[in-house]
Amino acid sequence: MNNSNRRLWTTVLGFIAALALIKPAAATRVDDIIATVNNSPIFLSRYRKELAATLNDMAQTNPMAMRNPSFIQQIKNKVLDDLIDQRLLYQAGKDLKLKVHQDDIDKAMSEIKSRFNTDENGNPLTPLQAQAAFDKQLKAMGLTYQQYRKRLEKQVMAKKVLDQEVKAKVEPPANPEIQTYFDKVVVFINSGSTEPPAGMTPYAAQDFMMAAERVKSSTAERVQLARILVRVAPNDPQAEKKRALRDANQYKAMLMTGTSTFSEIAKVYSEDPNSAPNGGDIGFIPKGALPPTLDKAVFSLEVGQISDPLLNDEGYNIVRVKSHQAAEKPDFDKFKNYLKEILMDVENHRLMDQYIKSLREKAVIVKHKSLLK
Repeated sequence: MNNSNRRLWTTVLGFIAALALIKPAAATRVDDIIATVNNSPIFLSRYRKELAATLNDMAQTNPMAMRNPSFIQQIKNKVLDDLIDQRLLYQAGKDLKLKVHQDDIDKAMSEIKSRFNTDENGNPLTPLQAQAAFDKQLKAMGLTYQQYRKRLEKQVMAKKVLDQEVKAKVEPPANPEIQTYFDKVVVFINSGSTEPPAGMTPYAAQDFMMAAERVKSSTAERVQLARILVRVAPNDPQAEKKRALRDANQYKAMLMTGTSTFSEIAKVYSEDPNSAPNGGDIGFIPKGALPPTLDKAVFSLEVGQISDPLLNDEGYNIVRVKSHQAAEKPDFDKFKNYLKEILMDVENHRLMDQYIKSLREKAVIVKHKSLLK
């Protein structure tokens, strides 16, 4: 799923427990209609399930904002608007005589089910376990397999419309435009600012910040690290913290005596499920990306040197510097193709907004706003 379709492909497999955050209107029925789009109804039950998934995501990514009633109301409005947009796109697909084949739905279903191939810690699941996790989510949403496929049909149709009516019309930017964007990114990085330049749409600003981070992390002074992690949380009992430090010191001693290599110990003992299978390798870390104390300790190590146990919020880290690269001046040719894709994505989103706005202007849309309260 690419960035240009993020707005329309809303999360449909969220935890339904977030429904507790939604205050139902008195005496409502699951078949109440919250909106109509050209006389086509959007049911309250569908809306509340989408809202539950969105609120659950927000509760994890921005818990402070969840305490703000006006923010919750904005989310409620946006979820309904997204459902209306999806319905408009589905209707547009029918008008354009586009077809959604079973193979299209099969492909979309496979992509979504692949997200269940690992557990919450990143550990791989067997096919039977992955299927059970997927079925559990469908049950939580109150959907059968066939009902979910029907929902996917509408989403696939929306994507086909956008691909034909919007994406196909996006022209690649010329080199001077890419160069101008690159120069703007470099100026922004050198300024040290943490806010995107003024005058950008929220989506364009998001892409700009992503591009700036990509250029910065690829050209800043950086080290390639491997680590052995012994997990312990800041609020764990002292006895647990002492145990974790004792284990970390034991692993460091094993490294110093040469009884095992760093890679061997990481594969067996590290509690980082992402890096342990790769011998602890976590890739390149730019200077300034780590907390100050940890950053100073890591960047003071020589290539090949192994640190003492370093404490952060995850636990104790024993790190080894595999390579150290000096900062370099950003090179336009190195980032040209990447920035070209960014600019095409921004333009795609601009045209998508424009296209959906045109559909809204021609449609008869009725919202029953009392059900949003």
